[in-house]
Amino acid sequence: MLQLDQVSKFYGPQKVLKQVSLRLGHSQSLALLGASGCGKSTLLKIIAGLVVPSEGKIVYLNQDITRVKAHLRKIPLVFQDHLLFPHLSVADNIAFGLRVTNLSSKEIKQRVGESLDLIQLSGLGQRFPSQISGGQRQRVALARAMVLRPQLILLDEPLSNLDTSLRMEMRRLITHYCQQFGTAMILVTHDPQEALSLGDFLAVMNHGEISEFSRGEELYRNPKTLVGAKMMGFENKLPPTESDVLVLRPEDLQVHPYDGGTTQNGLVGTLKILEFEGDLGRAAFDTTLGPLAWRGMTQGLVYQSLLASYRSGSGDKWLLSWDPDKVHRIPQHPV
Repeated sequence: MLQLDQVSKFYGPQKVLKQVSLRLGHSQSLALLGASGCGKSTLLKIIAGLVVPSEGKIVYLNQDITRVKAHLRKIPLVFQDHLLFPHLSVADNIAFGLRVTNLSSKEIKQRVGESLDLIQLSGLGQRFPSQISGGQRQRVALARAMVLRPQLILLDEPLSNLDTSLRMEMRRLITHYCQQFGTAMILVTHDPQEALSLGDFLAVMNHGEISEFSRGEELYRNPKTLVGAKMMGFENKLPPTESDVLVLRPEDLQVHPYDGGTTQNGLVGTLKILEFEGDLGRAAFDTTLGPLAWRGMTQGLVYQSLLASYRSGSGDKWLLSWDPDKVHRIPQHPV
C-alpha cells in the first residue's frame, strides 16, 4: 500500500532524515516512536506531501507520489492542534473536505451525521469550535479526516494535549474508526504506551533514522537497540559484558536494607529521590554504575521502608540486586 525507499531530507548541511525505508500494508497501523527532534513529524509531512524529500521515492497504491501535490494524494493529516475553522459549525467542519467531492448534498449530510454519532457529538453539530471542549474539538478534527474514508490517515501526536481519560477515549475511537473503514494509519508519538496501544508495528526513530522496526510485542519484549530498550522501559544500564550492553527495567530491580557487609551478590546505592505516583512509587539511587531506578507498589514493604528512610533524610544505603533472567542483552554496536 505504502512504500518508502531511501527517503532523506536535508536542510542545508542538516540531515533531518537519513535514507528511511519502510512498508505498510492495507489496514495496518504503524507508530513512529522517538524523542523530540528525531525526524518523526518530518517523515509524516513528507508522506502527506507537505514537505518534499531531498532524496528517495514514495509509492502509494502502486503510484509514485514523490512529487505529487498534497491535495491530490488524499492522505489526510491530523495535527496535535486541531486546526478547525472557527467560523464554521462542527458539522460544517466535518463536511468541509466532502464539499469538493462528487457526493450529493444528501450523501454528505448522511456521512456527517454518521461521523457525529461515532464521535458521540450528534447533538452538537450546529455549535462552533469555541463552544465545545478541547477533547471534543480533537474528536471533530479526527472525524473531519475520517469522513473522507481515506485508505491511509496520518496522525501527528493528536492526543498529547489531552488528559489521561480523554487520551484513552480517543485511542478507542481511532481504533474503532480504522477497523470500521479498513483504514491504514501512521501515528507519530513519543508515548510508548500510546504506540503499543495503537500500532500493529512500531518504528523507533533516532537521529533521523529508523533504528528498529517490528511488531509492538516483539519490541517490548526483545528490543535490539539501546534506544529501543529505553523507549520500552529498560531504564537501568548495567555493567556491559564483552559483547553486550545489559539493561533492566526499574520494576525488576530488587532493593534490600544494607547491613554494611559484603556485596558479592549486589550493588550498594544511596537513595536520592522517592516519588509517589498513586499505586506505584519510583526511587532513584546513586551507585558506582551511575543512577539506577526502582519502581514498585506503594503499599509494599519496600516502598514503606524507603519512605521512612527518605523522610528522615539520613541518606541510607541500600543493597540493589537483580535476577539474571530479568536482564536483557543488547549487542553493543546498535545505538
